[in-house]
Amino acid sequence: MGCVRKSLEFLVLILGVLSPTIVESAPPRLVVLDRIETGSQPKGVSLSPDGSRIYVTVFGRPDHDNVWVYDAATLRRVGTVSFEGNAVESISSRDGRRLFVTNFRRNRVEVIDTRTLQVTGEIEVGKNPKTMALSADGKTLFVANWSSHTISVVDLERERVVDTLRVAQNPRGMVVTGQGRLYVASFTDDVIDVFDGPRGGLHRTDRLRVCAVPRHLVMSPDEEHLYVSCYRKSLLGTVDTDDNTVQRIPIGRSPKTIDVSADGRWVVSADYGEGTVSVVDTRAMQMRRTWIDDLTMATGLALSRSGPLRVYITSFDSNQLFVMGIRPTDEEADQASVAPSRLRREPSGAPAAPSEQAPPSQRPTGEVFARLEDE
Repeated sequence: MGCVRKSLEFLVLILGVLSPTIVESAPPRLVVLDRIETGSQPKGVSLSPDGSRIYVTVFGRPDHDNVWVYDAATLRRVGTVSFEGNAVESISSRDGRRLFVTNFRRNRVEVIDTRTLQVTGEIEVGKNPKTMALSADGKTLFVANWSSHTISVVDLERERVVDTLRVAQNPRGMVVTGQGRLYVASFTDDVIDVFDGPRGGLHRTDRLRVCAVPRHLVMSPDEEHLYVSCYRKSLLGTVDTDDNTVQRIPIGRSPKTIDVSADGRWVVSADYGEGTVSVVDTRAMQMRRTWIDDLTMATGLALSRSGPLRVYITSFDSNQLFVMGIRPTDEEADQASVAPSRLRREPSGAPAAPSEQAPPSQRPTGEVFARLEDE
C-alpha cells in the first residue's frame, strides 16, 4: 500500500512539472465605442503622430475623395484629399506635416500637406505600391511594390527614389528598426527578407520562413520581437530578432493588418475572414477574440499611441470605421457579440458610401470568405 501511495505522489509531482503554467490574467475584451461612415471600400487607417487625426484611405473612390480625414477627439470628418488614382495605405512624416499615400493604379506615392490637405508632390515608384515604412530619422521612406516585386527606397528630402531592392513575389508587410534593418514579407512566396546596410546600400542578409502567406509586420517597441499576421493559417507569428526562433499562436480567421500597443503588451489583429478582432497578450501568448456585428471584411487597423487603448479598424465591405476600446467589466462570456453602437452618418448632402457586396455571415461556418489575392 505504501508503495502505491509513493507511486501516486511521484505521478502527481511529474504531472505538476509537465503541466503548463496557469495564467490568471487574459487579454482584454473589446467593446465598440463608436462607428463612423466612410467612403466606399475603406482600405487602410493611420493616425497622425500626435494622435489628433485619423486618416482613412478609401480604395473604392478612384480619382476623388481618396483619403477621408477625421478629428480623433470628436470623430467628425474634417476634410478629404482627392487625386487621380486609387489610395491604398497612408503614413505620416515624423513631424506630421506630410502624409504619404500609395497610389495603386498610377504607381506613385502622393505627398500631401496635412494643413491644407492638398497634394504637393508625387513620387514615381514601382508597380502597384501598397505598404510603406519610415526610417527612425524620418528621412527615408520604403515602399512595397506589389506587382514589380521590389522595394523603392525614397529620399524624402528630395522626394525621389534613390535605390530599388529586389525581393520575393508580392511584397506586402514591412517594418524597419531603429538601426535601419528592413524586414519585408512576401505574400506569395511565404518568406520574409531581411536587409541591412546604409541607405542606398542595403543588401539582403537573411531570408526567414515564418508561415504561409505572411501579410503584415509590426515590431515590438523594444525591437526584440517581430510580429507577423499569417493569412492562410490564421496565426500570429512571433520572431525573436536575436536568434530568429519562431512562436505561433492561433488567432481569428484570415488576419490582415496587425498593430502592437505602445507598451508592447498587446498585439491586435483585424480578422478579415470572420468579422472578429483578436487581442494577443505578448507576455502569456494568450489570445481572445471578439465578434463584432456589421464588421465584415476587417482590413485596416491602427492603435492609439497614448492614453486609453483605442483600436481603429476598417470594414472594407460595410464602409465603416469602428472605434473600439477595452470593456470595463468581464461579466459577458468569451467571444460574445458586442452590442451594436450608433453609426455616425455623414450630414445630409454629403457623398454616400454604398456597400459593394452583400456582407457574409458574422459567425464561423465551413465556408471561407477570405480571398488570397489580397485585393
